[in-house]
Amino acid sequence: MEEKKKDQSFWTTVPGMLTGLATIVTAVGTLVLAWPRPNYFFPATETPTSPPKERTLTSEPLITSHPVTEPPGIPPETAFPATAIMTLTPLPKDFSDNRSPSAVMAGDRLTVFARSANGTLMHKFYEGGWTDWIPLGDGQTTSGPSAVMAGERLTVFARGADGTLIHKFYDSGWTDWIPLGEGQITSNPSAVMVGERLTVFARSADGTLMHKYYEGGWSDWIPLGDGQMTSSPSAVMAGDRLTVFARSADGTLMHKFYDGGWTDWIPLGDGQMTSGPSAVMAADRLTVFARSADGTLMHKFYDSGWTDWIPLGEGQISN
Repeated sequence: MEEKKKDQSFWTTVPGMLTGLATIVTAVGTLVLAWPRPNYFFPATETPTSPPKERTLTSEPLITSHPVTEPPGIPPETAFPATAIMTLTPLPKDFSDNRSPSAVMAGDRLTVFARSANGTLMHKFYEGGWTDWIPLGDGQTTSGPSAVMAGERLTVFARGADGTLIHKFYDSGWTDWIPLGEGQITSNPSAVMVGERLTVFARSADGTLMHKYYEGGWSDWIPLGDGQMTSSPSAVMAGDRLTVFARSADGTLMHKFYDGGWTDWIPLGDGQMTSGPSAVMAADRLTVFARSADGTLMHKFYDSGWTDWIPLGEGQISN
């Protein structure tokens, strides 16, 4: 009984009360420390409740390229746009003769022009033997070339990257390609000297024949009547008569000529052609060559009347 009274009397003394107060303060402090609270120095990263928004790229280029300048010495009206190669006008589906070469007698030198694998013009000539192919500068062509001696000037025509007619010529050196106005062509051009007038024929966007000529300046394209062509034209001076040949809609040969005015297209018999024609005056005989249905070469000629197609042996040709 005396020990119990002694214990009870201790908590009523000042030291006993201080000890009890300290115990209470310690318990409260422990609860405060354990209670969750924000971290003001290193806040926690919030967990996103939705996907982050995608970044929107601006249209401004990251790298500014140097501007494309025109080659020196080429007037602005004759320079090709820098984007010409990237904006090629599509060719017709049946335009299979766009790589046909063109041969011409340049004085005493036989010369052949063709479109290279990268679309530029090249040529080779015979001088005791054939040269290698020689490139003739930049500039895309999208057709086979047509070469002609315009007086004493060797001139080559072709379809440009934008589908219009272009030409270059030799005058102590080859010029760059020079455009010849608007107007889409859908074939190889065919150039011919009609007396002293340089004339060029081509198929128009609607598949009909048109031509333009030089007389103190280039004319616009002039249509030459109805009638669908399914090949490039081939123009020739047959004596004093300007004559143009082409493949018709049914795949046979047809022609028209100028005799005080242009005739309609005149068919020249049966026989399927699988290429455009190539017409030439062989001495006094007008002769036309083409690829046959079996891929071999054939020809016909005029001798008081047109012959049938005559095959010229075996050997497949691709144009």
